[in-house]
Amino acid sequence: MIKEAAVFFTPLYNRSIELLIAPTQNFEMIWFVVPLIIITLLMTFYFARYTYEELGWNTAVGNSLVLIFISIDLLRYLFNLSDPSSFQNYLIHWTETMVVLGVAIEGILLLYTNFLHFLPKRVAFFISSPLPVNLTAYVVMAIVYTEVPIEWITLWAALAIFLVLFTTLSLLKHLLHWQIERIHEVQKEEEKEAKIKKKIEEEVERSENKKKKVKLKK
Repeated sequence: MIKEAAVFFTPLYNRSIELLIAPTQNFEMIWFVVPLIIITLLMTFYFARYTYEELGWNTAVGNSLVLIFISIDLLRYLFNLSDPSSFQNYLIHWTETMVVLGVAIEGILLLYTNFLHFLPKRVAFFISSPLPVNLTAYVVMAIVYTEVPIEWITLWAALAIFLVLFTTLSLLKHLLHWQIERIHEVQKEEEKEAKIKKKIEEEVERSENKKKKVKLKK
């Protein structure tokens, strides 16, 4: 049993690391990876701050466009692999081309279903949220830019990375939400104390004014 687990988890771990370090193998990826990371983290912080809000159909439509734009750029990259550039590159690298076209079709289908509100809101907002969309784009970029093998273990590695990131970002979101709520509570307490202090000062001022009026009458 242990040996069987090792046979699966060792390649899974190695492939996950291979995907994660892909930008170090081809620095051209960084120009796309950095914005994807920033968007994912920014949206995590946003929904930690505004927990009562949800993604929104318009944002879901916008997120689906990410897959389409990334696919277009990857097709450009494959086209320019030879000198001079040639459409034959799509046949030479047919497996990468098929993966890119598959992601493009996924993006178009997401765009279509989100535009028409075809899927249930919870399902649509989850699969169109930044993490699933951006991670899909990242994995496909790693396959094309660094020639990560197109195998089942790559799919499992991508799923493992998704689960780790989803858990990490969910914990981060809850931690940030708790911290923000705590700050709000402290601010409310300070405001309450400030109001009480102001009220006391006003009472003292009234009392002193009354005493002055009494003295003036005498």
